[in-house]
Amino acid sequence: MAIKHVDLPSPSSLGLLNRPEDAPRGSQRLRAFGVAADATAVCIAAVVAFATQLGSVGNLSARTRVASVALFVVVTIGSIAANKLYKARVCSVRALETATLLRANVIALVVMAALRNKLMPELRVRHLMWAQLMAFVGVLIARSLYRKVLERARRAGRFMRAVVVVGTGDEGFEMLRLLQDEPELGYDVRGVVGDRVSYDRLNFTVPYLGNTEAVVEAVQRAGATGAILGVSALDFRELNRVVRALLTARIHVQVSGGLVGIAAGRL
Repeated sequence: MAIKHVDLPSPSSLGLLNRPEDAPRGSQRLRAFGVAADATAVCIAAVVAFATQLGSVGNLSARTRVASVALFVVVTIGSIAANKLYKARVCSVRALETATLLRANVIALVVMAALRNKLMPELRVRHLMWAQLMAFVGVLIARSLYRKVLERARRAGRFMRAVVVVGTGDEGFEMLRLLQDEPELGYDVRGVVGDRVSYDRLNFTVPYLGNTEAVVEAVQRAGATGAILGVSALDFRELNRVVRALLTARIHVQVSGGLVGIAAGRL
């Protein structure tokens, strides 16, 4: 079952802002851990690369070497963040994440090359290229390890996003089974919203929270911070109304593609 992050209608079209403080505290902690992991990998890459490449430059002070590493880390992490590599919609597709990370490293290389003449003329482009190559590989390894640790924590019930499934038809039922069978996806389903007759017919294993007319109240009452919508359960007008209501209430929204066995990244 492919589940995609919704960008339509966008928060900006409703006069809203995606502010960091709107994210759940757990999500902010995970993002902080991710940034720390990337920064550590980039720092190690810079230290190793500059130590080997600048080892022959004997007139460099310790302060200059430390400043070189610090600037390299700031510029590289800034480029990674600017390329939205801390957004789930980018990181959820491995090929897209790798290609975007490579672009971020190239941008950081160009920026560092432009700064070196004024700030650190001892650095050569070859030094920066070697460091960025090591940083690229290091961040890929760090993110792979981060995913494994996160999956293990989620199987233990930690770092889960509390969500409500909207749609009580067959698609909603299959989404619920998927999310319950694969806790490493990171979702704790608190209940479902939709038609009561379909809910009773399919024997859902989570509480029924009401119909879509009061979807915002249902999500808030369940203590959830997000909603996952099954598109086949709602007609066009109802889907549009529900999504707008949820976004207006600053509730994280994801929409199922309605396809089984096809990854969202292939669409």
